[in-house]
Amino acid sequence: MLQDDISRYGLIYVLRNGINDRGVKIRIAYFAPASELNEELVRKYRANRLHVIRQFPYSSKHHNTIDMVLMLNGIQLVALELKNQMTGQSVEESKQQWMEDRDPAEFLFHFNNRILVQQPHTCLFRG
Repeated sequence: MLQDDISRYGLIYVLRNGINDRGVKIRIAYFAPASELNEELVRKYRANRLHVIRQFPYSSKHHNTIDMVLMLNGIQLVALELKNQMTGQSVEESKQQWMEDRDPAEFLFHFNNRILVQQPHTCLFRG
């Protein structure tokens, strides 16, 4: 049911509005309330679970991974391809990797289906 609604309405809509499954409304995420006066909304917002996954495998066709994926309540939202300036890598290499090594036909990369943000990024790692 979740994927049916995402395919029909898009992930952004489903995150905002939830889904109906057999007449039961299921919220996928809760956004920050305007104030902390409503304790139930605050509690629900704080119940969201954010995860950072390193070396996220995204295909059953091969063993390629994305360096880092940020997830909200189990749904992949942000993909980061990290490069290390200390080893001479640049953000341009990240961009090239996104354009040439990622198959846009992969399920994960269909916009408004899963990954909403694809971000090449250069970091200075300190050991």
